[in-house]
Amino acid sequence: MKNKLNINYVTPVGDEFASFRYRIRIPSSVMLWQSQYTDKSHVDNNADINVFSKHWDSDVERIRSCETKTVFDVCDDHFDREKGDHYRAMINHANVVTCNSENMRKRIIEVTGRDAIVIEDPIETFPQFARFQPSGVPRLCWFGSPTNINTLSGLSFPGLLEVVSAYNKPGIDKGLIFTPWSPKAVERAVERSDVVIIPKVKPCASANRAIEAINLGRFVVATGISEAYRKLSDFIYLGDTISDGVDWALNHPKLVQEKIFHGQQFVRQAYSREAIARKWLNLFESI
Repeated sequence: MKNKLNINYVTPVGDEFASFRYRIRIPSSVMLWQSQYTDKSHVDNNADINVFSKHWDSDVERIRSCETKTVFDVCDDHFDREKGDHYRAMINHANVVTCNSENMRKRIIEVTGRDAIVIEDPIETFPQFARFQPSGVPRLCWFGSPTNINTLSGLSFPGLLEVVSAYNKPGIDKGLIFTPWSPKAVERAVERSDVVIIPKVKPCASANRAIEAINLGRFVVATGISEAYRKLSDFIYLGDTISDGVDWALNHPKLVQEKIFHGQQFVRQAYSREAIARKWLNLFESI
């Protein structure tokens, strides 16, 4: 019997970062390969493959001198920001480049000329029953990184909004309930809600927030142009404004319930941790 591959993750981040959970911890938990990672970025030349995720400034030197096969995983579009040159250098030196959405793949090709392999983010939450039975003012939920909380600026919320994030930015505190972020806090807030809102989805974004909300049995109203969200368009409202989406849902409760139910079937097949881990294993075995 062939021994399991030994994969070393070179990453400076931990469990509080969605990228670490979705790109490393959750797929590794399926145990299709041996994995190791610490909170300090290091290369292991005894491993079969070193996977670089996020970055230390010195990772370019590490990946250049690495004696094993290397993968650089890209899950944020930093090419026009301070770390743009760092990302370009990492992509240039990696044996294989991966990313979490088709639009991110197109962006990598556009900026660097190199292709990337798309491996989507898996579901993190445990499934819950589909429910859409708002009574009175609808209860809305938004959860995510503080770096994205500005997407709520300037919006009028057609209901009571609960925001779950690591911290709340000044100026986005009217008409909402703020809950400090944790995985459990997200689950509880989504379960309390009628609709999960995701305004101004970035073009290269993964659909992980929509997938989690669907898996937890709630309807998603989103705006934006992400290809990852278009793949879910049969199960969510993807339109121009959050208000229009919430109004549509309130006027079509039976159809919304059906969309959630069928969406759950789709995401649990396409984005289960087993399905995503198998994609990673196929990649590792092909290098």
